[in-house]
Amino acid sequence: MHKMKKAVALMLVFMLAVGLVACGKKADEKKPESSATAEKTEEKANDKEAEPAKPAEDVDSEDGEIIEITPSTDEADESGLLRIGVAKSSEYYYDEETYETLAYAKYSNVSLLAGSDTYAELAASLDEFSTDSKVRTLDEFETLKSSVKSDIEAGDEPFMNYFIEESSNIVRADDKALSIVDFVSSYTGGAHENLGIFTYNYDTKSGKLLKLTDVIKDVDAFTELISEKASKYADDVISDPAEYIKKGINEEGYCLSWALSYTGVDVYFAPYEIASYAAGVITASVTFKENPEIFNDLYTEVPASYEVAFSGAGQVLADTNGDGLPENVSVWKTPGDDAEDLFNLSVYIGEDLVVSDDEFFNFDYNCIMLHKADGNYILVDGQSYNDCHTTRVYDIASKKMTDELLGTGLVRYGTYDDYPFCYEVAGNPDKKELFTRLDALGTYDTFRTYSLEGGKLIPEKEYYYYDDGAVTLRNAVGLTVDVCDENGNVTGETDVKPGEYFTYLYTDDATFMMCSLSDGTIVKLDMDISEYPQKVEGEDVMDVFPDVLFAG
Repeated sequence: MHKMKKAVALMLVFMLAVGLVACGKKADEKKPESSATAEKTEEKANDKEAEPAKPAEDVDSEDGEIIEITPSTDEADESGLLRIGVAKSSEYYYDEETYETLAYAKYSNVSLLAGSDTYAELAASLDEFSTDSKVRTLDEFETLKSSVKSDIEAGDEPFMNYFIEESSNIVRADDKALSIVDFVSSYTGGAHENLGIFTYNYDTKSGKLLKLTDVIKDVDAFTELISEKASKYADDVISDPAEYIKKGINEEGYCLSWALSYTGVDVYFAPYEIASYAAGVITASVTFKENPEIFNDLYTEVPASYEVAFSGAGQVLADTNGDGLPENVSVWKTPGDDAEDLFNLSVYIGEDLVVSDDEFFNFDYNCIMLHKADGNYILVDGQSYNDCHTTRVYDIASKKMTDELLGTGLVRYGTYDDYPFCYEVAGNPDKKELFTRLDALGTYDTFRTYSLEGGKLIPEKEYYYYDDGAVTLRNAVGLTVDVCDENGNVTGETDVKPGEYFTYLYTDDATFMMCSLSDGTIVKLDMDISEYPQKVEGEDVMDVFPDVLFAG
């Protein structure tokens, strides 16, 4: 029964292990999830007498600060960086009597979260990538289930769970290229698991896969450089690196796993490609810094700030100290002693332990390297029981935690009904969007945009924002409330009759909630949430909004 409870928790509470679908829609359909409000919004949509709320629009003004009601999801970031989301989906095969896990499959869904109008072809290519990944993984899962059934019927006890797990790591995401390093690990019996490494390099504007010759002007020089570096770790009994690389570049039926990163072109060799399994993943790089003459100049232009996202499988190359050269970054999860479904996170750069989250155990983690002029950092988003999140920032140079935001995690896109969640994992470190669950007139998710300054996540605004239309509640009493302009300045009062809908816009989580009425009028609700029952306009919030939901 414990296994069944664990499965329920993983599938219903822990959003990185649910059956995630439809995450590859247009970016304007992927807005921050508000986990307790889908039913209320649907109620409004089905009420023929109620007019849908009209979101307030931002307007230019010379007086005061413009309040951004909702983030733009259809325009590309002016920095040139892409906002990329990765959703992780899982399928489990259980013993029907004991509920023991016998096999599982995990795969990623990668999508463009902003700029789908600007880069429509890229968005479509990522949809295709994610669909193909899902189909391949689930096809293999069916094979795994058949193998498990055969083993059981033959009386063989599996050494460990059969599994296939695909992890997508984003190593570059800007207006020049989007590059994904995909690790596919599987166990189908035997002494150890198998590992395959696949890379996908897209031209951002055309959405088409790049060829190595699109990036490299002198392929012969590139081949010689990569061969020389890879040979240091290769095993001649397995393969001659130079011949393997030449076949991967030139011959049909062979594939060289290369990725266009922020430092150059990195090549990943899976076990048994040029060395034994014990040698692990072997990497070799040709960098912009050391060999600029062999590259197409278009791709050597690197943003001053950027992010590299790790899915937690294998190792990924990234410049972790600002010298223009890549280092091996490995992210490992190890199970805790007391709870088998909670994990400790460790991040290594080479053999150097940089992050050891030994005080914190979570179901899973998102892990991002943030490169900035003032330093390089690791951002960790951990998710634990009851969907609790904690965001932590670590300075790579000092190996110390520089910031911790309890109850805050990477923003989630999708709708609550069918769990199509997509976590933003690669974007702009100067505009990092995080969500927080607030108990302001109800328990709902809100979001804020932060910039990373000196290892600290600094909010751009003093307010928390709600997704447009995500929290809409019907008023049960007559109220007289303040009317505000787009800047939040009070311009007058209005009487609101019972039955009117209030759509949450933003709050300071202490004294007020800004809302829009069904005709688009922006109003301000005074509130006191210092103790229960909370007060709104001096009245018990449950009397004003009987359907308000608080987490129990």
